[in-house]
Amino acid sequence: PILALLLAACNEQRRELPLLELTGQTMGTTYSIKLIAPGDTLDKSELELAVIDVLDRIDGRMSTWQPESELSQFNASTAVDWHSVSSEFFAVIEAALSLSRQTDGAFDITVGPLVNLWGFGPVTHALKNIPAEELIASTRQRVGYRGLDTDCSKPAVRKSRPDIYVD
Repeated sequence: PILALLLAACNEQRRELPLLELTGQTMGTTYSIKLIAPGDTLDKSELELAVIDVLDRIDGRMSTWQPESELSQFNASTAVDWHSVSSEFFAVIEAALSLSRQTDGAFDITVGPLVNLWGFGPVTHALKNIPAEELIASTRQRVGYRGLDTDCSKPAVRKSRPDIYVD
């Protein structure tokens, strides 16, 4: 009985902890951040602005939906020479390539052409029919993480073919 009373007291104490929740929209979806017992000195407005700033910075670098983003500019380029990139962009590319290698391509950072073919990418179109097998096969020829190279000394990224599209 004493253990049950102690556990009930712990549960009551947990329920009384203050909770701060921040929610919003970004990158075509929503986010929710919950802070338990954030303290009295935390400025919620300042924290919200900081969160929005970080998410906007990520979106500005990594969005396939924003034509001016670093990723969209890279995807739009047909050059196969080295493309200087920000250290943040480079870190994401390196992490994604590492995961692509570890999974032998089951995760492939260059899947963008297939994402777009099926209507999930920034070139929105209503998919009326399942794409023909021939179109799927030819689009798959444009996918392959081995078509990306990185140079950490610059940092820079390059495509082996002009039609590589990172997503």
